[in-house]
Amino acid sequence: MKLRGFARILFLAACAGFALGIGCWVCWGRDGGEVVAAARKVQAADLGASHPGQVPVLVELFTAEGCSSCPPADALLGRLDREQPLQGARIIVLSEHVDYWNKDGWMDRFSSADLTERQREYGYLFKLSEVYTPQMIVNGAAQMNGSDGKAIAAALEHAAVSHPIPLQITGVQVQGKQVTFTLRNGMPATPGNVDVYAALVDPEDSTEVRAGENRGRTLQHVGVVRVLNRVGSSSHTQSLGEKPFVFKGDVAGRPNVEGMRLVVFVQTKQIGPVLGADGCLITNTKESGGSPGSVWAACPTSSASGS
Repeated sequence: MKLRGFARILFLAACAGFALGIGCWVCWGRDGGEVVAAARKVQAADLGASHPGQVPVLVELFTAEGCSSCPPADALLGRLDREQPLQGARIIVLSEHVDYWNKDGWMDRFSSADLTERQREYGYLFKLSEVYTPQMIVNGAAQMNGSDGKAIAAALEHAAVSHPIPLQITGVQVQGKQVTFTLRNGMPATPGNVDVYAALVDPEDSTEVRAGENRGRTLQHVGVVRVLNRVGSSSHTQSLGEKPFVFKGDVAGRPNVEGMRLVVFVQTKQIGPVLGADGCLITNTKESGGSPGSVWAACPTSSASGS
């Protein structure tokens, strides 16, 4: 039997146990039937053209470079980002590095106490006894181990038939460390209690880990969150139309934000279901050399990966 598209991803996720000394043939014998059955419902998307009618699905992975069980989940997130395997959906990925692994010998340069707190809020939402890595959250509504292929497939399939609020990022400008964008939205007149979040994201990163549980490994990441801020609430988006937003895009270790993704999403307050999302790639449109007065512009949403 030939594994295709999402089935391959789920197969690799099931085989994550290899790191613990369990061969993939054991994984296939135990979980293969269920994995394929779940994957048959998901067809590979045509990546050769844009899909403006696709349903955006926000996938958050709480991970850490000091966590030895996280690399398989990081790799799975990368496959979701690159291959976009879910027909009718546009998967927007966020890799959110927590800081509680830093005490075990390796300082994760992408880790953030704010992201750890975000994960804890999800822990309260899902009534978990403790937070853990790798944890994946799909559209703020379902949580699972980031290597659990069957659970991920089910959550993505459910999210793909949702009816999100239509969002579109337009008019992105960057002046110094200030990012301004317009959010064209389909919010109802009385949306209830919602928050608008904006994130600046590295599409790809790589780290050679020199200490801790992953010592000697080169880790590959996608969708790495460098800045995540709440930029508005329901009072800012109470009607149809276009609304401006501003936030500080101060990214450590980067002279500017060229080549980063801007991801914007609307989420119920106190953390809960994600009601809509959009993403685009920030590109430099002037020969400014990244000076404090430079102006940048982002492409409109068109690609399957949100970039």
